[in-house]
Amino acid sequence: MHPDIPPSLAGIVPGEATPESFAAAAGMDAARAARTMEWWLGMGIGSRPDGTYLYAPGERLEAGIKLLEAGLDVGAVAPHLHWRDFEGLAGRILESEGYEVAFNHIMTGPRMEIDVVGIRLGVAILADCKHWRRSTSVSGAAARQEARARRWSSLHGMASVPVVVTLLEGAPPAGRVPAVPIGRLRSFAADIFGNVAELAVTPEG
Repeated sequence: MHPDIPPSLAGIVPGEATPESFAAAAGMDAARAARTMEWWLGMGIGSRPDGTYLYAPGERLEAGIKLLEAGLDVGAVAPHLHWRDFEGLAGRILESEGYEVAFNHIMTGPRMEIDVVGIRLGVAILADCKHWRRSTSVSGAAARQEARARRWSSLHGMASVPVVVTLLEGAPPAGRVPAVPIGRLRSFAADIFGNVAELAVTPEG
């Protein structure tokens, strides 16, 4: 794989793009940017209706996952991704599974923020999206997310499933809160209703 490819992730910015804007974001010249944009298009990243390149929210992370699946080390990929990429892709995945999605939901008294909320059939998935290279912080993040879920369920009178969404495979679960690699979030969201009793926080829980 050409060494330009991992740094080119920085050029995959939601909205319309030109070789010049891609080049400025990715730190390369416009000619290389044009070739790289075409390469990504062939990989299923971006679209080009009417000759204009378009990138959707979350596509930079999709591109990063493709590089990891191709065998690149996470250390070569993660520096070129932004934590907002995880939120955008997580939301798109939940929407594709029929969830109503909201981002950056704020609760007060005390103040708590939930990155992504997805609601379907009276159950909410509450996702904390973490951009980590290692899994050492999962336990603390999971405890905080469970506390947010208890607060959310109390406020909304609805069962909720707290999850920590990570880049890495193999992050251990922490208590009742699963650590879900972003590449497996779709299957988790599709299968959650078979495990609600084990995973959900209820208004009384």
